[in-house]
Amino acid sequence: MNQLQLSKWITYVILMASTAASFVYIPVFFGFELIIGSIFTFTLYRLTGFRIALIHSIIFAISSYFEWGHFFGSIAILLEFLIVSALYKRKRGSLILTDMIYWLIIGIPFVFLSYYFILEVSFVDSMVVALKFIVNGVFNMLIVNIILITIGYFFIKKEHRKIKLDVILFNTILSFLLIPTLLWFTYESRLDFNQTLERMGDQAENGYVSFEYELEHWLDEITRITAIQGNILYDESLTEEEAVRYLSTLQQSVHGVQEIVLINQNNDFLYGFPENREKLTENTILPPLKRGEIGYSSFHFDSKTNRPFIYMTIPIYRPAILVNQSPLFVAISVDLSEWEEFTSDNHTVDDLNLLDQSGNWLFVPDNEISMSKYAAIVQSLPTHQSASFLWREDHTLSKILSWEQSSHVVTASPDQLPWTIAVSVSTKPFKDEFLLEQLYRLMLIVITMALTIFLSNYLSKLILRPMDQLVSITQDLPDRVQDGQHILWPQSELADIQYLIRNFKKMTGRLSSAFREVQEQQRELSLVAKVDPLTSLSNRLGVEQRFHEFQLLRNNQGELGIIFMDLDHFKKINDTLGHGVGDEVLKEVASRLSASIVDRACVGRLGGDEFISILPDTNSESLIEAGHAILTSFEKPFEIGGQSLSISPSIGLALSPSHGEDFNMVVQHADMALYESKNKGRNQATMFDHSFNANIIRRRALEKDLRHAIQNNQLKIHFIPIHSLQTDKVTAVEAILHWHHKSEGVIPSIELRTLAKETHLAQEIGRYIIEKSIEKAKLLHDQGYKMDLAINLMIEQCYDHQMVETLHQQLLKNQYPPSKIRFEMSESLKSEEMDFLIDTFNQLRKLGAQLVLDDFGTGYASLNNMKDLQLHAIKIDQHLLKGVPENIPAKRIINGLVSIAKSMSLSVVADGVKSEEQLAYLSMVGCEEAQGPFYSKPISLQDTIAYLKSNY
Repeated sequence: MNQLQLSKWITYVILMASTAASFVYIPVFFGFELIIGSIFTFTLYRLTGFRIALIHSIIFAISSYFEWGHFFGSIAILLEFLIVSALYKRKRGSLILTDMIYWLIIGIPFVFLSYYFILEVSFVDSMVVALKFIVNGVFNMLIVNIILITIGYFFIKKEHRKIKLDVILFNTILSFLLIPTLLWFTYESRLDFNQTLERMGDQAENGYVSFEYELEHWLDEITRITAIQGNILYDESLTEEEAVRYLSTLQQSVHGVQEIVLINQNNDFLYGFPENREKLTENTILPPLKRGEIGYSSFHFDSKTNRPFIYMTIPIYRPAILVNQSPLFVAISVDLSEWEEFTSDNHTVDDLNLLDQSGNWLFVPDNEISMSKYAAIVQSLPTHQSASFLWREDHTLSKILSWEQSSHVVTASPDQLPWTIAVSVSTKPFKDEFLLEQLYRLMLIVITMALTIFLSNYLSKLILRPMDQLVSITQDLPDRVQDGQHILWPQSELADIQYLIRNFKKMTGRLSSAFREVQEQQRELSLVAKVDPLTSLSNRLGVEQRFHEFQLLRNNQGELGIIFMDLDHFKKINDTLGHGVGDEVLKEVASRLSASIVDRACVGRLGGDEFISILPDTNSESLIEAGHAILTSFEKPFEIGGQSLSISPSIGLALSPSHGEDFNMVVQHADMALYESKNKGRNQATMFDHSFNANIIRRRALEKDLRHAIQNNQLKIHFIPIHSLQTDKVTAVEAILHWHHKSEGVIPSIELRTLAKETHLAQEIGRYIIEKSIEKAKLLHDQGYKMDLAINLMIEQCYDHQMVETLHQQLLKNQYPPSKIRFEMSESLKSEEMDFLIDTFNQLRKLGAQLVLDDFGTGYASLNNMKDLQLHAIKIDQHLLKGVPENIPAKRIINGLVSIAKSMSLSVVADGVKSEEQLAYLSMVGCEEAQGPFYSKPISLQDTIAYLKSNY
């Protein structure tokens, strides 16, 4: 899993965890919760950006709808994110301050108006909800800041931490004041809420006790009057008319009794009032009642009178003298509406309800809402147990908003009655009192927050404003000091900051003095800015200025002549003799160049070994003459430090405006002409021609491609077989670098070596040839072809102090014997280069390699040099074989060279053999080995293996 995928997965995990937190609400009291979703919304916004945070904000807003039952709070939450994030992105201020401004200007008015006018919530309730949002929002932003500071300190590397002091100070002060205030509010609110619940419960309980007492007292009165006054009915002498009249009297004496009948223990109807109330006996029950007990029957609702009734059976008290007589009972019907009038003066509760054991209504106010309310309560109430309920009619609204329609209900069953009494107390007055107190507290918190933010800003200004000003001033302090600007330093009442400002003042004073010294030095340097310090000639800037001056003074007939010159093989002087000698050479070159140029000309040094001269009012013939004069001045050797050095220049010539009016353009054309001089063999002066452009472009393209070929291993090693003239078998192979260019085709090895030297890639290519040729020669040895490997050295490789060590490492790596290596070096070397060749050959000889002097007969090698080189063989240059054996002078030279080699016990190898006649001649004069087109051209490794199968 790459870094990008890991980052995405971490983002998804954070989003999922934050989404889960969106459904978490911290309750403070009934209907008042603190939300924490915006903490994760704005944390995600700061850590992951707008899109992820927007997704979380939408999810959070939707979840709040299910908690509150409306979209107004959800809209306020979503607007909070959109507006606060937009303002923060624009100004990069404080999240806390931005959030508070949002709630004060937009959030609170929106929430209050939505609740007050649309949801029709009271003014106090609406204000409580609105202020809750601002307190909650600012507190959440504080937590966001704390989280971000924590992440920045613990999870970001030290070198990348950027925690501002004002942010830490602001959040610290706000935390110390706001968090305790919020905890105090939570504690006090919960305490008040619990006390409010206790007060509602106490009032409902008192109402229940009062009604229970009134009910039991009323029923006892009915029982006492009926049981005692009814004993006259045992008198058997009573007539039916007297008995009915007595029952009428009894009915009228007991409050609430509507119907009354006399029955025996068999439930037989005896008398009734009003008369013919046999149906009353259908609802009577005759349990084994003891004295003083009441038999309660069923509930009946008279649809005609729209009144509720209950039926009761009461045993009539028997005197002692009638104890053996069968007991009599009075069955009565009681109108509960009479009791409602009896209890209507009690204002401690709002509703009263009676239910029997079967859940039937015995007494209920004429209120459909009350009936539906208690129906829901009774269904959830265990039989004959006490319970309390905070009932809400509309469950779609938030808890705090539904208090207007809620009641605190107490239900219980008296010990002496088989009924349930349910009383309720409205929560509204308690709620109004409680929320008014919370409104005062929330207003106090909002005022505290505002004062805290003001105090934090004040302290930040007191402590940090001078530091901010100091930071602003010192950001460009060097420039302001250099420009001489007046600096208005900040003031502070804090001692530590005063010390800091004082130190900066001292540093500024020192810096100002230093700048003045630098400016004085710059004025002095400007006088010599156009002069080369080594040679005292004009530098590039001075030369260019003189060029423009000459242009202004030039007449219409004359031209400006540019002589661009560098020294041939100057790098070798620095590498071999040291930079001190090189500097002395440059001084002498400057002296000779100045002496060779006419007085009015400008002579300058562009850098390194590059010199330039500008001749005013000249032409091509005069410019060429001047170039030749410079060449003539270099014919005399340079005497430097007791050494005589032969140094030649290569010169390029150009005219302005013929070859360009711009200084850089004319110099570039002169450089092209110089390049052409080097290609022609150096030590020449060449006038620019526009045809050079194509050659230069091709040459530079080849240089670029050569570097690319080396880097991408596109160069190949080919081999030239070397045969023994005695056995005609292959005794060695010479490694040749082969480059097949994509557009030029095969680049000749001579041009390839020249490119390598001119681009300073000779050492790198030399290491490449050694590495690759030994690897391939090892493959030939492994197949049984154990001939020698010949490798050509360039003199530049001798300047590489690591060359011999590189060879040694390759031999060890490939387990190739050093004695099978022949190193060939061209004799076409200058005398001063021979010393480096001798030193390199000595190191190679110690390693065990064979040494061969190539192109013998064309160079500067003397017999003494040959002796010092301690060679194993010489290789006769192929140019000497031209015309042999017919060319008599060439034959004499070859005879002499072979004789010299034999006198020094050296083997002789002939190069460039093209015919059998040449082979016969070389064999006759004593040449041991030969190579050339007669045998084979350079071939690849695979072709070499095929060739050796028949020639080894």
